Amino acid sequence: MRLWFPVGAFKGRHFVELGGAILRGDLKHVRRRLSTFAARVKRRPKTRSLNATIALLEREDWSRQASFGVSNVGQTRKRGEFAGDVSTLVTCQQAKRLRLVVDHAIGGGANLYRQEFVEASMASGCGVLLLTYDDLANLYVVTALVSDRRADFHCSSLKGLRKLFQQLPPDEVVYNNIASYPDPLEILTLLEELTDRSSTLTILIHDYLPVCPSYNLIGANGSFCSIPSESECRKCLPVNRFADKGRQIDIAEWRVAWRRILTKSTFITCFSSASRAWLERAYPEQMCKVKIHPHKPPEPFPRHPKLALEQPLHIGVVGTITHAKGLHIVEQLAEFMCHQDPEARLTIVGDVSKPLSAHNLNITGRYDRRDLPYIFERHGINVCLFPSIWPETYSYVVDEIMALKVPLCCFELGAPAERVRCYVSGRTIASTTAIAAYKMALLTHKACNRPIAPNHRKNAR
Repeated sequence: MRLWFPVGAFKGRHFVELGGAILRGDLKHVRRRLSTFAARVKRRPKTRSLNATIALLEREDWSRQASFGVSNVGQTRKRGEFAGDVSTLVTCQQAKRLRLVVDHAIGGGANLYRQEFVEASMASGCGVLLLTYDDLANLYVVTALVSDRRADFHCSSLKGLRKLFQQLPPDEVVYNNIASYPDPLEILTLLEELTDRSSTLTILIHDYLPVCPSYNLIGANGSFCSIPSESECRKCLPVNRFADKGRQIDIAEWRVAWRRILTKSTFITCFSSASRAWLERAYPEQMCKVKIHPHKPPEPFPRHPKLALEQPLHIGVVGTITHAKGLHIVEQLAEFMCHQDPEARLTIVGDVSKPLSAHNLNITGRYDRRDLPYIFERHGINVCLFPSIWPETYSYVVDEIMALKVPLCCFELGAPAERVRCYVSGRTIASTTAIAAYKMALLTHKACNRPIAPNHRKNAR
């Protein structure tokens, strides 16, 4: 709110401009009004002018999200076009606390977690600014969420983001994931600047981007790298197609930037002991801040599937299967089973990142998790395989399969192996190969009517 003192007097009456309004009257009257205003300002939270925020968005490279998610960047805008949306931004700041949540928008468990976190924040009376990156449109997207209100804004530059967060400084910053961002180190610099302005910073470890631009820790050879020495990383990164936008960055520069932001963070949250252990390989000095908070259990299913245990082996693989999720393992497994076990079948409950074809392989496409019991029954799945080849920080899919009481095998990697080792119908596989996966799935199928206690299980070699 702007305040200017006397702008004039005429015929014994004084005129004062107060936030764009003119107060007029004798000097005693004006002073009384100003005293009332000053007292009101002291009680009022520090909020930005609606007009100032509109002016910022129109001056910088910002646009509203038009219908059906299409951005109108570059189109002519009339002054005041943002007024309805910007009022949601201002309402966010007037909430009990303003949280900035930074995340990607490419799906998966990190987005599920973020959705639940944002809903819980709003339910507790907080305003939320959600920052994501639209990889197709090459735009940053800021979504203002408070109560039952929502407004989306697009911006093409980090300069615009800085200006907005200067206008609406968050009380808390929550880093969820920036895996798809074109300039991750610049985003880290922005988070540092916000933290320096007294915002608390929480870092959530959903993958290993803080360790390497190849956030699944997949090396140039397509296998899990186990975090080698920095000299080995320097050889790998420039030719690593899984490092995406980080191939031109030196690994030492990458980790210096992440070490700075980890050092400035208030909290670091891992979702499993396994992910904490891998993070420790790169940043042992940060472990005093790390807390382990497993995800909450999945919502219960209406019932468990009736498994056709007496039928030949039928392996189910659940989720969107990419290279890191074991696509080549599934492809080799189907081919091996064609020759070695013609009666066995394989069904992918979900999608694949490249076409697969085999007469013993079926792909259902996208699914609703609530339908999993019926899908398992309809296809005759009697054992599940989780073929991921990297040490996942957690897995909703593993939780769901165990909640359904379906026999499950996975490789001896990461959080899934932690969970499966403690699951009465679960077994882990020591060798990350299709043949080892088949042998363990077959062994599990034969033993599923007489579950083996966890401390008596043996890994497939």
